[in-house]
Amino acid sequence: MRGGLQSSDNLVYLADPLMQTYLDALAGPVSDYIRQLSGDDNHPLESRCSSSFTFTGCWSVLLRPGGFHVNHTHPQGWISSPITCPFRQACRRQAGRLIKFGEPRWPHAGCDIERTVQPKEGRLVLFPSHFWHGTIPFSSASASPRLSMSCLHKRDAAMKLASSTSTAH
Repeated sequence: MRGGLQSSDNLVYLADPLMQTYLDALAGPVSDYIRQLSGDDNHPLESRCSSSFTFTGCWSVLLRPGGFHVNHTHPQGWISSPITCPFRQACRRQAGRLIKFGEPRWPHAGCDIERTVQPKEGRLVLFPSHFWHGTIPFSSASASPRLSMSCLHKRDAAMKLASSTSTAH
């Protein structure tokens, strides 16, 4: 990240009713997303399908004008979900601040931005954690910072292992 601050603790373990409400609210859309996966054993995302998942990480980021997330992946996650919560006045003035997908952190021939998504109040963007993603800096003319929250979701490996062991006999 450049031009901002990130929480130092994993917010999954924060004993705060608001944080727990937030995570509870994410559970439904994440479950719906998982149900839409086909379970293809040869696919890097779908081969890990499980009806159970655990929130493994959550943090908040406060970006200043001109700030951005450096392109990155979440190697310990399965499904990621940044949700950007712009301050209302700044949201009306801000045209940029796109989430971008597909562009690696370090330049590589043939790899460029494949898709962008405009953050919008209440929009949850779910995607495979192995996707390169970052943000395009928002205009320094916008005086208000942005607050972003991201969560990692990881299928419950113990449940998948238990089901595969019981069917192997």
